[in-house]
Amino acid sequence: MSLDPDLASSEYEFLHSGISLPRIELLRLPDLKGLRVLHLMCGDGLLCGFAHFSGASRVLGTDPSAGCITQAQASYPDCEFRQQALQQLPDEHFDVIVLSSLHHASGKKQFIQQLMQRLSSSGVLVLEQGIAAGRRRWSTLNIAGQAFRFPSQKGLETLLRPYAWKLQGTGFIRSSDPVRRFVVHVQNLRPYAYLLLQPPGFGKTTLARQAFSPSRAVLISGDLLYSKVARGRLQAPEALSALICARYQEYQFAGETKRQYDWADVTQRIISAGLLPELVDFWLAEHGVTDCVIDSFIPAEHHQTVQELLQQRGFVAVLMHWQVEQTQLNVADGREQLLQFQQTRQGMSPTPRLKLLQRLLQRLKLKS
Repeated sequence: MSLDPDLASSEYEFLHSGISLPRIELLRLPDLKGLRVLHLMCGDGLLCGFAHFSGASRVLGTDPSAGCITQAQASYPDCEFRQQALQQLPDEHFDVIVLSSLHHASGKKQFIQQLMQRLSSSGVLVLEQGIAAGRRRWSTLNIAGQAFRFPSQKGLETLLRPYAWKLQGTGFIRSSDPVRRFVVHVQNLRPYAYLLLQPPGFGKTTLARQAFSPSRAVLISGDLLYSKVARGRLQAPEALSALICARYQEYQFAGETKRQYDWADVTQRIISAGLLPELVDFWLAEHGVTDCVIDSFIPAEHHQTVQELLQQRGFVAVLMHWQVEQTQLNVADGREQLLQFQQTRQGMSPTPRLKLLQRLLQRLKLKS
């Protein structure tokens, strides 16, 4: 049930005493500088005043009590206050929304949805929420002769399941409440991108299979995408396609001419051409913005750039890093090792090594 704006003053003060400075501390608010802050059921406006003092760029407090709004406006004239019902939400977005009175709202699930829709992309809903004891998901408790519904911990988990949320601290007890209150920070869920960007031979593909295959995250293999483009099975932007298909080695297998590509080299050339943003978009083209695991070599000096590009596209980009003994040489090092081996076997001096390399490259028909 929604709180009646016409409640008698004494009863209202019992139901909705103003927030205090110790309680503001318990809210674990973020740095409010430059943020837009909304406090629902703001009481005397103390939290709004604190937000303005902390450098918030926009502060709005709402409350159904005319007396509270008058007092708040007089105390904090630089903040905006409106007399309106709890569920009469402003039609704008905020970075921080604070609510201590969810038990006053009807249709709590829908109300939470409406609040989350008014958050900015990185915004947080700060709930000061009473949690009832027992196994029942919801319990009806009386406060000053009025019945209010409070969730148990299980009920709260169910209510907030569609969102990212975390309990802050161990809770506290207000004298007017029959339940212990907890502070909960709630944010809209965003898709995750797990970046497996180590060099070839580091076990990216195995890790992707072992750690993520049972999950609902989409596995995106950079090598597989390159291969499909090179074989004409997948279209890519023209600039990417030209680089993917440009360099290969031909060899004979079972009487057929095959092509061997060096995908790590392709990636290096894509980055050198300034096409890393296009490559990231190519990764995401089929599945869009959804949970995904990206299995593709990217040089270490560009990891942060890839992370930032994915964040710009709406992801929480989790950059994974690990150390193993490398089991695979890159192509250039492999060739150098072959040349050294040839030199040792034939007793060659360093002078003719360049000629040998030239003959080897010609024999492999390396195409640019």
